[in-house]
Amino acid sequence: MEAIVGKVFFCLIVAGLVLMIYGSQKSRSPIKRRKFLSLGMAIGGLAFLFFGATDFYLIRTSPRLSTIGTIANLHQSNGKYQSSNFYVSPPEGPATQVHSHYSGTQIYDGERVQVRTVEYDHSLLKLAVLSGTSAGWQIEENDGTASSCVLVAMGLLFGVGSWWESHEAPPSNTKSTLLQP
Repeated sequence: MEAIVGKVFFCLIVAGLVLMIYGSQKSRSPIKRRKFLSLGMAIGGLAFLFFGATDFYLIRTSPRLSTIGTIANLHQSNGKYQSSNFYVSPPEGPATQVHSHYSGTQIYDGERVQVRTVEYDHSLLKLAVLSGTSAGWQIEENDGTASSCVLVAMGLLFGVGSWWESHEAPPSNTKSTLLQP
């Protein structure tokens, strides 16, 4: 499902950009330029709206998994955007992939933990360290719906911009008499 959503988003964004670039050429009449720009912005807005709404829906309807096991294959990024990716391997059953926005010294490979994650995107909701040097330490993170709401808002802004562009008054040939003596 993620691949389909990504491909639709990419195709809509490219189509919107192509229309906006095509419409911005000076050789076109102002009315045609406005129509192409408006259509390109509408398609770009639809892309953001579709992607954000779909992501929001998938996050909210995805099952929450709870797993107790040991951390394995821990990779931490300490750059501008800190994060940790690892697996929690229970005694029986498949390992659970986990993505966290935390990167620090409280989690290590081999520690026993309890995690709660979103199945759709493997986002960490809660982690509690059960053994090791950080026993008793806990962290909670959000499910990621806030970023989906930002994408929906961007789509709506593109839609408003598209409407504004399509309803802008054409330039008139009359001169203003307000500033003339």
